[in-house]
Amino acid sequence: YNVGDFASKAKARGHKGPVCNIDFGRVFGTNNAVFIMSNSDVGEVLFWDIETGEQQTPRNQRDTEWETQTCALAWPVKGAWGPYDDSCKVTTCCRSSSGELLATGDSFGRIKIYRYP
Repeated sequence: YNVGDFASKAKARGHKGPVCNIDFGRVFGTNNAVFIMSNSDVGEVLFWDIETGEQQTPRNQRDTEWETQTCALAWPVKGAWGPYDDSCKVTTCCRSSSGELLATGDSFGRIKIYRYP
């Protein structure tokens, strides 16, 4: 949104299920957010250009520095899922402001703290 008039800048469409998490990212070494990473409740991880709303390939995100980490489906969060499929699903996560810790919540009602990344 444009803060001055709250007009939409871009619309990103492509998820097959409801979007449940969104993170902002910027190109390493810059100050402005240029990408969004989003998760849906059907297990999708998609990337978007903020200005155009166009979907980006994961390969283009290699040098992206994520300002937030709330997407539970992302490479830095992979260790929180564990090595076995015990039907537990990481449903939420949040990186600390220091960037050193990650808190997760799962479908069994547990909250866990991990070193990040």
